[in-house]
Amino acid sequence: MKADCLPQTLSLFLLKWRGVLAQCGPTLLALVFCLVCFNRSVAKPPEAVAASASQELDAAVEMLKGPLTPDRYNSILDTVRRHKEQSVRVIPALMAAAPQLSPSACNQLASTIASIGDVAVEPLAAFTTHSNKNVRYVAVQALRYMKNGKQLSKHLIGVLDDPVDDIRNAAVYGLDGTSLQEAYPPLLHFFQGATESESVRVIAALALAKIDLPKTVGMMKKAVHSKDRASRRAAYLILGHSKNMDILAPIVEKQLESDPLAQRDLITGLGASRHAKAKALLEDMIDDPKSYPTLNVDLNHIQNALRYIETGEWPRPKFDFSDFAP
Repeated sequence: MKADCLPQTLSLFLLKWRGVLAQCGPTLLALVFCLVCFNRSVAKPPEAVAASASQELDAAVEMLKGPLTPDRYNSILDTVRRHKEQSVRVIPALMAAAPQLSPSACNQLASTIASIGDVAVEPLAAFTTHSNKNVRYVAVQALRYMKNGKQLSKHLIGVLDDPVDDIRNAAVYGLDGTSLQEAYPPLLHFFQGATESESVRVIAALALAKIDLPKTVGMMKKAVHSKDRASRRAAYLILGHSKNMDILAPIVEKQLESDPLAQRDLITGLGASRHAKAKALLEDMIDDPKSYPTLNVDLNHIQNALRYIETGEWPRPKFDFSDFAP
């Protein structure tokens, strides 16, 4: 039965069998609906489906050439996401639009291209050295979202010396968790760069720990005494995870850390340790806050650290250290 004939046939059927349909109409209508859907699905061979997708993608590329209103832009991205791997051929056209995009639109584009999958890695890699910073940013951010360590690292490592801060930062986030030895030297160089973003330097240190924990712990044992706050923050997190309470406990007990942001990471490190000594210190901070007059960390954060020790659950997943190298 052709799809075009179904409405007329259905009308005749309803007129003749009204009494029967009064009792079992919903079931029959559901079956007819399924038949229509099935008929339409089998009516299009794979070649026709591919041709339709190709036409939609071509139309999306044409839309890129006109004014990019929010509705048009979202429609283009929806088309790319809908056709996934078939969309790989339009990556150059998408990247050509990047120079005119706002930062938020660049992030949308990066996320959309990342959804295409691993087939997009090599086409994207060609844009990581593009002359336009928006194009480079979209390429690196998309690679970061893809999280395919071995395949991505060779492209992201080379971006760590990009002149644009946001691009270098995206590369660090992309390398975090790749656990590849060749990423250690450039990430270490980034971490030691005093002019880099402090929070991203901390992420770089965490990435180092996931590549080579013993080596990084040795470095962090010295960093706890550094005048550089990023170094101390990273040290508290990593030494906490590696249960070096012989180093962290005296810092808490003697109140040697006075910076509020570093104190917060010190508390996080205590929680990450899941150590009995850390639990006792956190409970003491909650029960007797007057004994810690220089502590400037909100009570919720201390309670969250204590909960992590007790349950292994933290409301902010980025503090889950379970993927560190053993």
